[in-house]
Amino acid sequence: MQHKRFRIPAIFRFFISRQVIVTATALVALLLTLAVPFAVRPAYAATTWTVTGLGDSGGPCSGTNCTTLRAAMTAAMSDSGDTIIFSVSGTIILNAALPNVFKALTISGLGQNVTISGNNSVGVFSTTSGGTLTLQNITVTKANNSRGVEWTTNLAH
Repeated sequence: MQHKRFRIPAIFRFFISRQVIVTATALVALLLTLAVPFAVRPAYAATTWTVTGLGDSGGPCSGTNCTTLRAAMTAAMSDSGDTIIFSVSGTIILNAALPNVFKALTISGLGQNVTISGNNSVGVFSTTSGGTLTLQNITVTKANNSRGVEWTTNLAH
């Protein structure tokens, strides 16, 4: 006895194949949506700001290049873990205290000869709650307090 194969009409095969594709796509999308909270996220990339001048008044930043240390510190306080480096050597004479450090910040004079002077009239650096300041190869001089740096939390040097 021979069995006759049952064939699904072409119109039904068309819709069934589309339904399988749509269902499979929906399942994949659902799985991806559920997996997102458990996905590995990229590490935070801290920004390196470059000071290009020795002045103290305001000064803009263009990308990650800033004309003054003051501008670089202001920009760096938007994220924690940033680093400020210098493309110039010399003395920065401050007219006013630099911005308070309230996040993790490294200021590095490696490769340059950088001195920051309070000009016997202002303090140079200060940290507040939550701030961590790391100074590398920086000379701090002529601040109006005995240390040149005032801190309420963490200072590394």
